[in-house]
Amino acid sequence: EKPMELKINNRSQVIAALEDNVKAVKRGLNWLGYYTPQKNIGMSLITDQDLLKALKEFQADQNLSTTSEIRPDDET
Repeated sequence: EKPMELKINNRSQVIAALEDNVKAVKRGLNWLGYYTPQKNIGMSLITDQDLLKALKEFQADQNLSTTSEIRPDDET
């Protein structure tokens, strides 16, 4: 199967897409009770240690590989 191609014209589009993905994962894990944003920062757009820990806990609870990663072709 041929991988999906993503055409991005400039660096700002790449950054915006990554930030949107990070925030979406944080919101989902927060809704499920795995991630709590830091009070002084809120729901930031960067990957932080709390997010990686929450993702690993979610993966373990779902009997998935505990990689702290999410990829398009990954089981997470």
